[in-house]
Amino acid sequence: MSIAGGVTESAGSIAPTFDGNRDGALKGVEKWAFLNEFMSQLGAAGSGPSVTATDSVQGPDADQLDLSEVVWLHTNVSGWAQTSTITNTSIGDPPISIEHTKSGLWPRGDFSSSGAIVDSNAWVFANIDGTWYGATWEWFRPGQTSKDVGASDFQTHVNGAPPLNNWTPQSGEQIGLMVSTPARLGPDGPVHERSNVVLTTWP
Repeated sequence: MSIAGGVTESAGSIAPTFDGNRDGALKGVEKWAFLNEFMSQLGAAGSGPSVTATDSVQGPDADQLDLSEVVWLHTNVSGWAQTSTITNTSIGDPPISIEHTKSGLWPRGDFSSSGAIVDSNAWVFANIDGTWYGATWEWFRPGQTSKDVGASDFQTHVNGAPPLNNWTPQSGEQIGLMVSTPARLGPDGPVHERSNVVLTTWP
């Protein structure tokens, strides 16, 4: 193999050799292997921290609650793919609105017991005596992001799940909100996906 400068080196040579410079620089295959490795490491150093598949979602898409500490009163969806991002929530007491990027895009079907065509469940998270509990509290039809529900309605809308069936959010209380594909009656539907969890304050 011909190397720049007229030096010929066998591709099979692995022993380090020197080109006679006073600093004893490597030559031939050894030189180019060293340079390639050096440039590779230099590029990696300038590209910022590496991200692996096991890293948590960061930034505005991140869950604002540690889901490993949640007691799930309906299907545990903490391991479901987070494919949607909540862009806005509002509490009018009533209504309650959860806008997210996959609204109207999840598969739709008759997943509820009422026979209505729906594509998702709205979730609420409440801290009771130091423990976070999560439960679904409504069905969303395709594209729907708002429900005419207020503080006094959660006790019945969480489908009888204690202790939230005796819970009424108070003004100033922090709660969590999320949306997922149907999970109220089990992991229904062809996909199992969710939004991030956002924390908000009850007005």
